[in-house]
Amino acid sequence: MSEQIIQWRGTPGVGDAMQMLNVAHRWSYNNKQKVNVEFHWEHGENFLYHPDDPETIIQRTNWIADKYNQNERVRITHVFKSDLFRYKFWDKQKVRINFVGRDIEDQQERTGQTGAWYNAGWFFKKQEFRGTKPKKIVVFNSRKNAEPPRVWKRMVDADDWIELMRKMREDWEYNVIELTYRHPIETAYRQIQNCDAVVCYDGMWHWIARNFCKPMIIPSKEGITSYATPNAIKAKDRDTFLGYFETQKKFEEESFPKMKGVALEQYHKTLRETRHAGF
Repeated sequence: MSEQIIQWRGTPGVGDAMQMLNVAHRWSYNNKQKVNVEFHWEHGENFLYHPDDPETIIQRTNWIADKYNQNERVRITHVFKSDLFRYKFWDKQKVRINFVGRDIEDQQERTGQTGAWYNAGWFFKKQEFRGTKPKKIVVFNSRKNAEPPRVWKRMVDADDWIELMRKMREDWEYNVIELTYRHPIETAYRQIQNCDAVVCYDGMWHWIARNFCKPMIIPSKEGITSYATPNAIKAKDRDTFLGYFETQKKFEEESFPKMKGVALEQYHKTLRETRHAGF
């Protein structure tokens, strides 16, 4: 049987690339067919979104693809300086995906015409799941981004993030690792791989945390957060988010156990849906 070609509109964010890889792997598993993902980039192979980026989005995509469970299911083709999605009214329709030769209409899948996506539940390889380091918390937010993200992703401001990290480091004596887009993807991956939990905004390295099913808290009220990180607790507003960290006692006795419960539930759900594929 020939490969299913899935065309995807490439963007600067590694989260978008990982979303497509998750979609491709899950579709491949459910349909028992290999997939060729065509990443369509408006730029060339060596394009850097920010001059201080340590690697291109192409390099990041290729590196992370190798970590996926049963990655022989999916191969990647890069199409540079593509205009396939250029005139699709990105801001309005969010068109970014095309299942070549298919009209994907199922409600679970949604169509290229609506610009949405298929079920994205998948994992990294089993051997990539390792022990965690107690009280190691990975944090990332948008305060050092090249450009500010959408307003709803900034309900917790830079001062809030700085104070939260200070409190966890100095008052609670936690090992807090702050990641930015200036870190190589391998560094971000390794730091998340053995952390206890991730506290972040909806963006950046959050799909890495999702594929490890890490306990997470994300300040967001948007549905996309539930789709991208179903292993995370969503805090609907700034006060709710900060309330999870009101005291060390509250975090350790209430917030963290709740985070772990949500993550574990999602982990077992994905295992059930994929019949423990590779695990």
